[in-house]
Amino acid sequence: MSALPASVSSSWIPEDDLLLKNVIETSASLEALAKGAVQFSRKFTVRELQDRWRALPYDPVISDQAAACMIEVELSASNLSSTLNKFDNSVETSVLKGNLKALEARIMLRGRGPVTTM
Repeated sequence: MSALPASVSSSWIPEDDLLLKNVIETSASLEALAKGAVQFSRKFTVRELQDRWRALPYDPVISDQAAACMIEVELSASNLSSTLNKFDNSVETSVLKGNLKALEARIMLRGRGPVTTM
């Protein structure tokens, strides 16, 4: 595999990775994202979005790091939501568990073993 540009990892924060993952999984186009269809922490070009989207599942270093960080972001968002909203969040919990299982499956397919947290 050829080396990916430095911008693939240096300018991405976990919240941007999670947003990219979620909107692409709902069929948004990279071109629409580059034009501002969603609000990232900064403006990304189509090329930057393409490079990152390819790196997330296929670059072992970026994939492992991003998966761990995205899980932390999702868990902290869930904890904050639970604190602010004093109601049963069983639906949110099942969504998080589903996301964790999907990330584990991707990593296991690459032969890296399961994701471990904490």
